[in-house]
Amino acid sequence: NCLVASQDYRVCCQTQCESYMDVFEAAVGGPTAEPDVILTLAAKIIEENTEGEGRFPSALRQQLLKISRAHHGKVPLHGRLFAQWLHYAFPSECP
Repeated sequence: NCLVASQDYRVCCQTQCESYMDVFEAAVGGPTAEPDVILTLAAKIIEENTEGEGRFPSALRQQLLKISRAHHGKVPLHGRLFAQWLHYAFPSECP
C-alpha cells in the first residue's frame, strides 16, 4: 500500500476500508455509534459504490446488535469486533 519514495519518506495510499471508516467517523462524530446508525451508513456506502441495494443479511445485523449489547447499546468504531464486522460486511474492501 506504500511506495518507498526515498530513504526518508514513503508515499502511501488510503485503502477503501479506511475511506469507509472516514465516513463512519465523520457521520458519528464520536468513538461509538448505535447499531441502526451504522447500518444506515453502511447501506448508504453500498448504494453509492455498487449498483446493488444497501441491505444486509440478518446475521450481520444480529452480530452488530450483539456487539452493541456488550457495550451498553453502542458499537465502538475502533474496536476489534467492529473491524471484524466490517470485514464480513465489505470482504473485498476490508480484508
